[in-house]
Formats: sequence, C-alpha cells, structure tokens
Amino acid sequence: YQRRVHGIMSGSGIQVDDSCLKVYEELKLKRKHRYISFVIQDNSKIVVEEIGEPSVTYEELYAKFPENEPRYYVIDFEYEPGRSKVVLLAWTPDSSPVKPKMLYSSSRAALRQKLGSGILEIQANDKDDAEKANLAAKCK
Repeated sequence: YQRRVHGIMSGSGIQVDDSCLKVYEELKLKRKHRYISFVIQDNSKIVVEEIGEPSVTYEELYAKFPENEPRYYVIDFEYEPGRSKVVLLAWTPDSSPVKPKMLYSSSRAALRQKLGSGILEIQANDKDDAEKANLAAKCK
C-alpha cells in the first residue's frame, strides 16, 4: 500500500518534486537550458540539482558525471550540427554502491512519467556508454 502525497510516486516510494517539471518545460519548450541534473534527495524525492546554461557543451557536462554516484540528466543533446533531441540519460555507474543503483533504477519511471512523452531515454553505466558518439548514434 502506497500513499500518494504530492506529485508522482515511484514503486520505490520516491516522489518527483513539482519543480522538476517546470524546469524541464523551460528546457524542452523554450530551450533556456542545455541540461538539468536531477538527484534523489534524502531517499525520498527527486529534485533539481543543477541547471546548465545553453552555452554549455556536452563535453563539459560529461566531465561532471560523478564517478561513483547515480544521477538523472535531461539534456538538450545536439547529435548533429543543428539537430537536437531531448534525452533522459540515466547515469548509473557500475562503480556505485548497490543501494543507490537500485534506488535510481526503481525510481526512473516516476521521473519519466512526470516529464511526459517526447523524450529519448538512454541508460549509461560507464563513461564509454555516455560518450557523445554513442548518444548521437541512439538519437539518429
């Protein structure tokens, strides 16, 4: 039995903060951001961690991926010059502890549901998975 308080709740009981949708819509509809980093706060809800300016490159974001901590990234990803797609990158490095990996994996559906349709979902377990060329190939 799960009680729904505010927003959408995942099978893990993690909620998605309403601010996530607002910032996502600014990225998707207005192209005000290059990326949004989401984190699970206090093992209870998904919140916005960081917002990247439109001038930030994918390479700059890639360099920020934490080595041992999962994250969700929504990226306005330019896969070819002048062509981009909105991507939900589930960053779950193999080197992360088991509990956070399981928590992020079981909570991703709630974030996906909150953000709605029109987003390409990609799983990355190491830096090779998340390389620009690999993401670009999945966008075409």
